[in-house]
Amino acid sequence: MSFISETPYSIEPCLLDNPPLDIVDLIAELTGLTEQLGTRLHIHAAASLAD
Repeated sequence: MSFISETPYSIEPCLLDNPPLDIVDLIAELTGLTEQLGTRLHIHAAASLAD
């Protein structure tokens, strides 16, 4: 049995030509929330997540 392993790198870049507006809104919200999270994490926890 063969197993094909996919990684996020195998599909980059994955760009949508006309993404739905609700998806665009969710991406903007997620980006804002991750910026807030990054400012609240301890430096070692942030480094661990970055790896």
